[in-house]
Amino acid sequence: MKSFCVQLISLSVIFSINAQNLENDQRLKKALERYPEADKNKDGILTVEEAMAFRREIKSVKKKKISPPNTDISLFTKKILNLKYGEHDRNVIDLWLVKSDKPTPLMIYIHGGGFKGGDKSKGYKHIEGFLEKGISFASINYRFMPDSGIGVRGSLNDSKRALQFLRFKASEFNLDKTKFGCMGDSAGAGTTFWLAFTDDMANPLSKDPVERESTRITVAAGFGAQCTYNIQRWKEVMDVVGEGDESDLLAFYGFKSIEEMNTEKGQKVIANLDMLGLLTKDDPPFYVMNTQPGGIVDIKNKGHLYHHANHAKALKERALEVGVEHLCFASKIGIQDSPDSNVVNFALKHFNH
Repeated sequence: MKSFCVQLISLSVIFSINAQNLENDQRLKKALERYPEADKNKDGILTVEEAMAFRREIKSVKKKKISPPNTDISLFTKKILNLKYGEHDRNVIDLWLVKSDKPTPLMIYIHGGGFKGGDKSKGYKHIEGFLEKGISFASINYRFMPDSGIGVRGSLNDSKRALQFLRFKASEFNLDKTKFGCMGDSAGAGTTFWLAFTDDMANPLSKDPVERESTRITVAAGFGAQCTYNIQRWKEVMDVVGEGDESDLLAFYGFKSIEEMNTEKGQKVIANLDMLGLLTKDDPPFYVMNTQPGGIVDIKNKGHLYHHANHAKALKERALEVGVEHLCFASKIGIQDSPDSNVVNFALKHFNH
């Protein structure tokens, strides 16, 4: 344990410099000499992304792993932990399969954490509620933004693949691939709505059979959601005070410069992340709950900014505009569509249609 602590302290010193100034720093070379395993692609050069990813890996060793709950075994026929759906270490799924003579619906949970942290264990609290209603349940991990090289798109694409992978395995797992839903908290809520409102991303010409599977879902639910990942639109939705960090914006999208972001290609990327713009009348019904207050928000107050009540309100207003069924809860600004409803019953209603 002492050796581990010394290593972690050493890593903190080596990697504590601001990431923007790290690329050509001698400390990267020294870090590579001391920790060659940090060079993931084995090209002899330690990049900022590799250094930060290695630091997170070392830190994660110290964190206590959360074990799945002792779910009533009468509710499921099989439990599969850390099922791989992709090549990255975080491309794993925990899956509980309901006992049933016929294929069952599936709810997929996507955790929050700002696309920089979090774990699938956050979804464990929802397992029994869905199993009790005859709905199988999955909770997924995905790459964090610094690990993908393309910002938030890497995280989103991992969740997309997890959905497609589970659909590809539907027959093996006794799942009804026509009755898949997604839900999540915070970043997981935003991801859920991105999946729900984006046109089918199946690639029928792909050599990978997983990629040929549909990404369309039956129902979506988000808690502490963001209404769009076109961040520039947030000032339309909320009264935001202050100016954001340009480097954070670029890192979020995975762009190298403002010039790249402002190209036609860059703007298309952002448009494809705008859930408000993507939401159309053929999209699935959704449930959204944001418990943060409304009002003016300081751009530095990330908790309020990311989960502001107006994110839920904006989704509701767009749904009313295009005619998509929804339930919205933002009690701090007086929106309480159906006080007696809960997310499990909402999902069950639409799975049974």
